[in-house]
Amino acid sequence: MAGLSASDNEALKDPHQKAYLQDLVSEAEIAQRGIYRLESRLNDLNAYYQMASSDKVDKRLRMLTIISAITLPLGLIAGLLGMNVGGVPGLTNPNGFVVVIISMIVLTAVELLFFWRGGWFE
Repeated sequence: MAGLSASDNEALKDPHQKAYLQDLVSEAEIAQRGIYRLESRLNDLNAYYQMASSDKVDKRLRMLTIISAITLPLGLIAGLLGMNVGGVPGLTNPNGFVVVIISMIVLTAVELLFFWRGGWFE
C-alpha cells in the first residue's frame, strides 16, 4: 500500500479510490491472519491425529507382545514333551499329563498376573 500511495497514478489521487484500496488491503491482511490461524489449527489437529494413531498401534503391539510372551513358553513345553525320545520326565507316571497341563495353566496365570500388575492391559 505504501508503494501505491507514493506512485503518481491518477486513479489514486481520488480520495474515494484511495480509501477503497486501503479497505481492500486491510481486508486482505485480516484474511491472511485468518489463514495463519486455520493453518495452526490444522497442524494441531494433524499432530493430535498422529498421536491417536500412534497410541492405537502401541496398544495393538502391547497386546501382541503379551500373547507372544504367554504362548512361547507353552509352545516350548509342548514341543519338548512331544518329542519321541526316551527319558522324557513324567512319561512313566500315569498323572504326568495332568501335571504338565496344570503347570502350563499355572504358568499362564502367573504371566497374566505379571502383565496385569505391570499395567500392560491399560
